[in-house]
Amino acid sequence: MNELNQFKKTSPKEQFKSIQILHMALMVGMILIFVFLWFSNPIVINMNPLDGLFSLILPFVMLAVIGGGIALYNKLKSNTNAQATLMQKMWEYRKISILRWSLLEGASLVSIIVFFFGEPNISVLFAFTLGLFAFSVFRPTVDGFGEDFGLNQQERNQLQ
Repeated sequence: MNELNQFKKTSPKEQFKSIQILHMALMVGMILIFVFLWFSNPIVINMNPLDGLFSLILPFVMLAVIGGGIALYNKLKSNTNAQATLMQKMWEYRKISILRWSLLEGASLVSIIVFFFGEPNISVLFAFTLGLFAFSVFRPTVDGFGEDFGLNQQERNQLQ
């Protein structure tokens, strides 16, 4: 509970900005890891998407992770009290979003590792790209947070 008390000490606008910065940092981190490995390891990409075990499994795993992340987010979001304060809703949104992002980032990093150190296959690269795209779609926005957690106009104005 100490983290929640620390969370409440700053304004809602600053807290939402910190959630957005966290998302951007995680996304940029994945991209930087990929770019670093791309330029440090010369790789020949296998263009046959059906060549190798991971190249068959990873795209489906990524789709399952995306679907699981959406289901987890919706389930945990529905457990949030509609009468909670803005800061409590934002705390729940932060926790739920971090869970969803960690699922996506984990699967994306596995795709990067398999691509560079296992099977440099186009379908493994597709799985990483799909995860990165989903990660960017799940970015935190005031409108999305407002719709998902039923914020009134006064609460939305505090975030903008």
